Amino acid sequence: MFGLDEKTAMRYANSARALLEQATNSTLDEICSTRTQRERNHGRMTSTEAAAIALQDHAALWSMGEIRASDVVNAACDALVAGLDTPGLRMLAACTRAEADYYVHELLPAALDELDLAFYPVGSEAGQEAAARALAHRMLAGELTPREFTFRIHQRHGHALPLTERLAELADEYDILEYGNRTVDQVNAEVTAEARRLAAHPTVPAEPTDSPS
Repeated sequence: MFGLDEKTAMRYANSARALLEQATNSTLDEICSTRTQRERNHGRMTSTEAAAIALQDHAALWSMGEIRASDVVNAACDALVAGLDTPGLRMLAACTRAEADYYVHELLPAALDELDLAFYPVGSEAGQEAAARALAHRMLAGELTPREFTFRIHQRHGHALPLTERLAELADEYDILEYGNRTVDQVNAEVTAEARRLAAHPTVPAEPTDSPS
């Protein structure tokens, strides 16, 4: 068609096929590498301990209204995949997205109790602190920027929660950076230090209460 003999045309076709295969393999490698790095950064479950911590964090965040019930169900599924297994956890993981809003409040306390994890009642100070620690874990995993982290803390608690008082102050500092003598990097560094402090904070025992309604 282009004035090439059959042998030359075949050579060009084979060369093009080889280049296409090389490009495809390279793209797949890049996608897999990116996904692996992203999953590592986002704290994907690599052990039952990590899965338990993630489930605890999701429970605390849900109890404080930070995430949806379906997110808790997803965390329960991850926990099963990671190797945790109790009757309550199976029931929680079996909820569909449509069922989650109706049944998580009934199933979650029992599932956590079976795993020796804490259930925090809505509005409790222990629950607020647990949610703040969960947000700290997310920031340290790269899911929130330092500024987003302090904004969430300030929006939820203001300056009323002693555990996160310094973070609330740092949220205010972001708003006056242009008038002060500190840089964004300096404030980010202090926020990161505070997040590490919260992440290392011991788990507060659950307070006895009824399930949230």
